Amino acid sequence: PALAARVAHYKLQDATKFAPKLPPISTEKITFALPASETTWPRMVMAVTSSGAKDELPQMLVLEQAGPRDQYKVWYDINMLPGVQTPEVASPLVGAIPVRADSLFLKISPKALPTAFGNLIDDGLSSLGAPMFNVSNDEFYKQVAASQAAQKASLKKAKLTVTHALGNDNVLSLATINSGALVAVYLTDTYVIKPKDRTQAVAVTGMEKKLLRAGGSATGIKSVYGTMLLFYVPAINSSDKIITLGATQHLISIKSL
Repeated sequence: PALAARVAHYKLQDATKFAPKLPPISTEKITFALPASETTWPRMVMAVTSSGAKDELPQMLVLEQAGPRDQYKVWYDINMLPGVQTPEVASPLVGAIPVRADSLFLKISPKALPTAFGNLIDDGLSSLGAPMFNVSNDEFYKQVAASQAAQKASLKKAKLTVTHALGNDNVLSLATINSGALVAVYLTDTYVIKPKDRTQAVAVTGMEKKLLRAGGSATGIKSVYGTMLLFYVPAINSSDKIITLGATQHLISIKSL
């Protein structure tokens, strides 16, 4: 997912000089480090790093090593959300137990998080999984849900369909002290906008326009956004709720239908 985000952004920079620069991976300060406690490969480590600048958000880097002679590679690069607190974890000298993507010992299995979070974005508190999530303090969820609802409401002569899905099978999770887990996962949001009749067209603006290299399409537009997410998922018997700890979203692709 981190590579997909950079490749897409480089294409955007090639399309327009107005594309913002990607923030560098900062390693000046490491405020959190948690390796996996295992003796086999692949292995992973989670680390929160920053440049120390007050106007920059810390990054959660999730790195994976495929084999004993391979370099660790950045799999997820996630901006930590302001005001969140990382749950208590084991000492980095001990490490944490990796959690399977299909684990049944959590509130929800890690690989099912994108679909459940997508339903929450679509249906809000009426979604089936809403009681599992702490939405009152989740500013990322509020912004994305409000933006999607506003976009649907603004389309009078076109129809918007949004599909949320697991974007990559390599969901990486490490256990917390209280039997919960820190889960890094990739969510893809596919937006399909089609005009309601042949006399209309779909227009795009901003970076979507730059990447499409056109102002719109008479047949419709399909755009894909990828979001690297970090969740705290409590144990199945816990009264705690799922918390969004970090999120980084990128425009991955856009094309005419």
